[in-house]
Amino acid sequence: MNRPGSGGTFKALTQGPRCLRLVGALERDSVDALRASLTPWTGPGAVELDLTELEIADASGALAAVEAIRALAAVAQPVVIRGAPQLLGHNLYRAGLLETGSRIELIDMREDEPYG
Repeated sequence: MNRPGSGGTFKALTQGPRCLRLVGALERDSVDALRASLTPWTGPGAVELDLTELEIADASGALAAVEAIRALAAVAQPVVIRGAPQLLGHNLYRAGLLETGSRIELIDMREDEPYG
């Protein structure tokens, strides 16, 4: 798994007709790739994001992830998130995007591991 500062690259991999797996380090340099990877996933029906191999490398990555998920939820519903990094889960909560009746459903959130 990529860790911040490890030089890992961000990738979006299709896992099925309505499932996208995001892997690697999401940072300032990969924000445009994140936005582009979510653009085709609009329309009615649930979209699942598998984030079990995604790392949030910096503040730009965290902000971009929240904004991209919010935008996706505006056009596809619900957005089901599995394996979200703890930082992302907390930011979605703070932004009010996980409230009852929300178009975003957080199924599982990973606990951050210390780097060392």
